[in-house]
Amino acid sequence: MDDTSIRIEKVLQLVEDLKDIESNLRTINVEKIEDEEAILIMAILDIIAAIKLPDVHILPQNIIGEA
Repeated sequence: MDDTSIRIEKVLQLVEDLKDIESNLRTINVEKIEDEEAILIMAILDIIAAIKLPDVHILPQNIIGEA
């Protein structure tokens, strides 16, 4: 696998990780946490939303290498 494929794979993984973080943060019951924590969660969600994450699906390495 060449450098470009490795970098693409890392970016795709980061996008998936951000989507997971966003999903997890959205499931938190904000009524049961402190105001400061709620503000932080909302700020993180705003940042993630501003990134406009694309819909991506991570493919096995051998497929990415051939693409």
